[in-house]
Amino acid sequence: MTLPPLLLRYTAPAEHFTSAAMVGNGRLGAVVFGHTHRERMVLNEDSCWAGGPKDRLNPLRADALARVRELLFAGRHEEADTLAREHLLATPRTIDSYQPMGELALRQGWRGPISDYRRWLDLDGAVAGCEWRENGALHRRLVFASAVDQVLVIRHETDAATPPPFAFSLEREGPHSTDTDDHGDLLLLGHADARADRYGSDSANTAPIGQGMPIALRIRRLPGEGKCRVFDGRLEISEARSVTVLVALATGFRATAPSDACRTALDAAARFSADELLARHQADHRALFRRFHLDLGAPADDGRPLPERLAALRAGASDPGLIALVVQHRRYLLLAASRPGSLPSNLQGLWTEQRQGPWNSDYHFNINLQMNYWVAEPTGLGECAEPLLDWAESIVPASERTARELYGCRGWTLHHLSDCWGATEPFDGIWGLWPWGGAWLCLHLHDHWRYSAEPAVLARVWPLLRGAARFALDFLVEGPPGTAHAGLLTTCPSHSPENAFLDAAGRRSKFTYGCTMDLGLCRALFAACIEELDALDTDPALRAEIVAAQLRLPPPAISARTGGIQEWAEDFADADPGHRHVSPLFDLHPGSVISRRHTPELAEAAAASLRRKAAHQADDTYGQPGWTLNWLACLWARLGDGEQAHARLLRLLTHASTPNLWTFAYDQAQAADACGTAAAVCEMLVHDEGQEL
Repeated sequence: MTLPPLLLRYTAPAEHFTSAAMVGNGRLGAVVFGHTHRERMVLNEDSCWAGGPKDRLNPLRADALARVRELLFAGRHEEADTLAREHLLATPRTIDSYQPMGELALRQGWRGPISDYRRWLDLDGAVAGCEWRENGALHRRLVFASAVDQVLVIRHETDAATPPPFAFSLEREGPHSTDTDDHGDLLLLGHADARADRYGSDSANTAPIGQGMPIALRIRRLPGEGKCRVFDGRLEISEARSVTVLVALATGFRATAPSDACRTALDAAARFSADELLARHQADHRALFRRFHLDLGAPADDGRPLPERLAALRAGASDPGLIALVVQHRRYLLLAASRPGSLPSNLQGLWTEQRQGPWNSDYHFNINLQMNYWVAEPTGLGECAEPLLDWAESIVPASERTARELYGCRGWTLHHLSDCWGATEPFDGIWGLWPWGGAWLCLHLHDHWRYSAEPAVLARVWPLLRGAARFALDFLVEGPPGTAHAGLLTTCPSHSPENAFLDAAGRRSKFTYGCTMDLGLCRALFAACIEELDALDTDPALRAEIVAAQLRLPPPAISARTGGIQEWAEDFADADPGHRHVSPLFDLHPGSVISRRHTPELAEAAAASLRRKAAHQADDTYGQPGWTLNWLACLWARLGDGEQAHARLLRLLTHASTPNLWTFAYDQAQAADACGTAAAVCEMLVHDEGQEL
């Protein structure tokens, strides 16, 4: 089937990570800059994390929870904060970073005048390419990451009468060794760092230390024309008009002998020609990518370079086709970073060039990971959610221990961030004491079952929801007399993600009870559990327990002070009215308790909250990171205000996007947050509110 092209087009090589093209197959990926004679490609593998499994439960935790609850219900927030930091937060309070595997350097000889340069990322074909003329000869380089063959493929072709020589080498920051073997492979052996947990600390620039998990990288040239030798740490090729090199990556996370795992992958892939590898790769990719098409009345790819289109948009031009291209780009990112058998997509998707990644390139469960996957089910990429299910199942033993030993609860819990090792303790600061990451993750797994309607999926998802529900049932406590939630079930301790309030005495705090988002997550989790229990026709006792708890949850409240949705159990003043998180509106989106049709008064209060936040947000990227703009667009769309939703998307593309269409979170580029754009556009076109479209 011939479809219109979907290319991100450029007229120059990328000078920075934020202009480069990303390819990936879920497990391994590359950052491709597109230089002609001195190319570098950053190589990534989803399990290349510093550190390892650790027991971080606070040894002082015994009996602390009861005292913290007593202090919070008494309004003694500062004392509760101090006690919780010392007795409940993890020790240490940090996790380690996702890291690059290394870099592939390509050197091409015989440099001459360059003309007609162009570079692209083909979303439909999942290929990064560049081509140019040099001394009249055409050169073309294609790079792709094959999921079906589990290798990275680099193919260079030229019609030059005398083709130039090439040299490939592997490089890595930190201690490593390079070698060759009897296959003619060039290999690099090394280790991830034993520790890389300094992001955002005073020692953030200190070099990571020690040896962690073993890693291996191998490159091999496919048999072909010309001469090839491995010499002095380089794979050298000459007299060849067509060169194809395969790259394999592995770590000790999955393989006891990573170098052998790389060799096995190369042996299997080398059975195919370059054309066959490309055909197999594109057939696999398109079987998923082509499930969804979007036509907004103008070509998604109109032939213009992407920087030119973004500049025109900033100048006030209309470009609905660019919106369609961005939606497909978001789908491409998720498909490249999250495939069956891989780990979930992290804050940077799959791609990082930093040994100490932004926010450790971790899994953030208080919005970012969820936003990353909002696009999966509605646009036909349900398979991309399978890594979430796999990972959730893998952390159950550790998360059950955290629930039991930290909170005295059944079931399992997950706090606001984690890593490939499945850390489940509360990290960072007092905002880390937010045990609802597991509940929110379960809502994605519930959607995965609802979209698939497969009994086998339900059989895997239900035990996870059951465990999360048991935790919620045990964690909920009755509000004491004299509190805002007296006689009702509420959460304590509680925190509205990363936000702070001012108490009656004007003191700033983040720690209280009964935050609106906690209760919204409980409502949504309980509703999902009832739907699955009814589908399975099982466990009437648990169903009755959940229904009884549902009836005692405080409903969303309207602030007498602002007219918006109240964020905390008490009507505190906001310490930062324009705060980046929109947590109290969870019940509007992605939840469905608030709607224009069924709860018009709450819907108007939600709109008031959005208007108030907009009035206080700084008019710059710092005040509006990309993920905030995406969430705001989703919320306005759910309220039926397309103009406001569209304005947030335009703001995202004109002020918070990188040249390669990632989004900025402050001064750092993120892939996970970018995927929310596609969810916002889908929400603008089709409202999905639980049982209604």
